[in-house]
Amino acid sequence: MGRVSSRHKVVRIDLDGATTRAIDTVAGEEPLEIRVGGTTFTVTMRTPGHDVDLAHGLLRAEGVIAAREDVRSARFCSDLDSLNVLDVQVTRPAAGEAVTSTRNLASLGGCGLCGTTAVEAVEAATAARPPEVVWAAGAVASALEELRGRQELFDRTGGA
Repeated sequence: MGRVSSRHKVVRIDLDGATTRAIDTVAGEEPLEIRVGGTTFTVTMRTPGHDVDLAHGLLRAEGVIAAREDVRSARFCSDLDSLNVLDVQVTRPAAGEAVTSTRNLASLGGCGLCGTTAVEAVEAATAARPPEVVWAAGAVASALEELRGRQELFDRTGGA
């Protein structure tokens, strides 16, 4: 499965408290630091794969590049976490000038990590996790009922 998805043993808890053991497939998500000419542009969370396309689209949307020809190369940094830091070299000076300072793009994500300025910031934020918490089945079921009551969109779409 690798970086795109992984399988985990889970215990499914129905709203009535009944439990079932299962294997669940979970989409992978990792930070991607996008640099332009060696300067950090932004960090976004993504499911690994198609990272160069993602960077090109984001840089195009932000006005850093206007066309495919504005990109000389896009390479993962070999001296760092090589699959999470992508450096894009641009061909025209105006494109590089668009990145005059670190960008904090407006990104919405449940984890609050999108738009940070470096992969290291993401790692620091996720490293300070509390110890394992054990929840009673009834507490989980009542929390789900409470959430569903406040998130009508989730019942219609499966996401919020």
